[in-house]
Amino acid sequence: MVVEYTRYKIDEPRRAAFLDAYRKAAESLRATKNCLAYELTQCTEDEAYFILRLEWDSEEGQRVSERRRIQILFCSYPTVGE
Repeated sequence: MVVEYTRYKIDEPRRAAFLDAYRKAAESLRATKNCLAYELTQCTEDEAYFILRLEWDSEEGQRVSERRRIQILFCSYPTVGE
């Protein structure tokens, strides 16, 4: 199993669009056999920060799965440190 974390910082004006993108990504995640679990959490101390946690069945599953399509949904949102 592979666990992947991505941390996002989303300013208030873009937050609704980001959450909509996550809902669409969740549909893709549910449809792929390689994704075992997924979760998006929002920081309670600073609501601009989110952590996306993905569990994959294997490294190979992570590479060849719907991950590419899922990343496209989030590509316009910078991760922390960018």
